[in-house]
Amino acid sequence: LKQYHDWELMAHRIYIANSLDLVSQELEQTHQRAVYECNERLKVIDTIKQDNVTSGLILFYRFLMGYQVERAVDELAALNNIHIKERELYRQQRQGLLRAYELIPQEQTRLVK
Repeated sequence: LKQYHDWELMAHRIYIANSLDLVSQELEQTHQRAVYECNERLKVIDTIKQDNVTSGLILFYRFLMGYQVERAVDELAALNNIHIKERELYRQQRQGLLRAYELIPQEQTRLVK
């Protein structure tokens, strides 16, 4: 999930280069891969939201939006009327991350106990 911003940036760079006709076939494939990776991460968050809305929103704010803990707690309270403390946020975040790892298993994924 942390790579979302990297993939998004790569997709935007190649999109701009494509509009200037500077894109090769390899860059076009990279662009398609970047867009796919961004969409895949958004789908994972949406799936987690279906199971547990709070965990899904926390992952969205923390990893896709890049918010710090305090701002994520404030956004949950202000926009979604979910009032939780930092400790509960960490617990819900961990629960959501474990669910995300189930949805996108990769050989590089390491679970921390």
